[in-house]
Amino acid sequence: MYKLLFIWRYFMKRRMAWMAIVAVTLVVMLIVTILNIMNTILNDTKSNNHRWSGDIVISRDSLVGFPYYENFLTKLNELNAITATTPVIKTYAIIELNSLQVYGIQMENFSNVTDFHKTLFHQKNSENPTLILPENQTLRPDQHPLTAEQKKRGCILGCYWITTDLEQLQLAHETRLRPERQVPIDITIFPINSKGSLTGSALGETQRFWYMDACQTGLVDIDQATAYVDFDELQKLTFMDGQDGSPARISEIRIKCKPGYDLTETHTKIQKLWDNYIATFKNQTDYHLLSDVKVQTWELYRRSFIVPVEKEKNVMTVTFSILSVVSAFIILAIFYTIVTEKIKDLGMIKSIGGSNWGVQQIFIGYGFSIGLVGTFFGVLFGCLLVINSNHILDFFGIQIWNPKIYAIDKVPNTIDINQTIAIALVAILFSTCAAIIPAMKAGKLKIVEALRID
Repeated sequence: MYKLLFIWRYFMKRRMAWMAIVAVTLVVMLIVTILNIMNTILNDTKSNNHRWSGDIVISRDSLVGFPYYENFLTKLNELNAITATTPVIKTYAIIELNSLQVYGIQMENFSNVTDFHKTLFHQKNSENPTLILPENQTLRPDQHPLTAEQKKRGCILGCYWITTDLEQLQLAHETRLRPERQVPIDITIFPINSKGSLTGSALGETQRFWYMDACQTGLVDIDQATAYVDFDELQKLTFMDGQDGSPARISEIRIKCKPGYDLTETHTKIQKLWDNYIATFKNQTDYHLLSDVKVQTWELYRRSFIVPVEKEKNVMTVTFSILSVVSAFIILAIFYTIVTEKIKDLGMIKSIGGSNWGVQQIFIGYGFSIGLVGTFFGVLFGCLLVINSNHILDFFGIQIWNPKIYAIDKVPNTIDINQTIAIALVAILFSTCAAIIPAMKAGKLKIVEALRID
């Protein structure tokens, strides 16, 4: 009982104890706030990359692409683990004197693999997303109705290529940026033949498309400089449809696996299937276009965009771990001071039968109490700060992340329960461990030496 009384007395009477509690509270609050925000950003980054890429991507690091894909798509669709596949063409183009990536997609298949339709504005969550312009057109006096062939040339732009102000974009969608208003987009492409040489016009191949929609994938490199057009239209424009006498080519195959199937095992199976498939073309003159094709999971495919966010989180974790150590040393210094000042009290405890372990328990319990109280308030204030972070920043008119760089305009305000509990337990452990050395010193005091102090 005397141990609890001394712990309570030191806890309530010593102002230095409150300084230790404040130190623990501030450190825990900072760690909970920063790591929850960074953890949410990392999870969102991975989720957005996964959604946009599909589960597995077969691609080649060249704008030339690779041929003989039609039969392999058939083989893929026969696998039990595969739920959807889609061919993709990727190239670079010039729009309004700005360069950007252009993807040729089969809208329905691409949406089945990547949930692309969920990122659109006009066609958000549409059951039948399309790149075909609507029949009913709102024409100005100087415009003419589009032909059936022209209506196939709808174009979807990354939202941040249009504007970084999403409210302004939404307003534009309600007024001028509507698919029925025939907003023209001239795309200029420099086609490359199967030998890697420029082909077609020396000034590039220019084709007029019309604005169909905008997308917000949550990936800055995609939303800032990407356009999507019909697969067949882009394949013809890039001379990848075989018009130069070579087999038709594509840039990628995106694959979506069925739920319940292990991604690693499916990836291994598809890799073997691809290796066996291309072995039948070893005698072809364009076999080199197949030999360096990669079969990757979505994480490997988008690794260069995920790693920087992981590194940022790791740097934050290390930085605030150092702060935790600093707070532990603060508690250590406070306990040393208390032991020095309370030597006579400790001598009296021992003189009435208190054991060395009993004295040590007083200070270990003291450290635990400081860690528990400081951690409680730190977690409480940290969670409140994360949940209300956007309201606080809006109140002061502060913008932390530029959408041009991070593709987010709001601070993530999701609490990771498991991570927060882990932070709390580590903080309490640090505080308790910081009390061990002073506790050992107090326990080793001899009664005569302690009571001799004036």
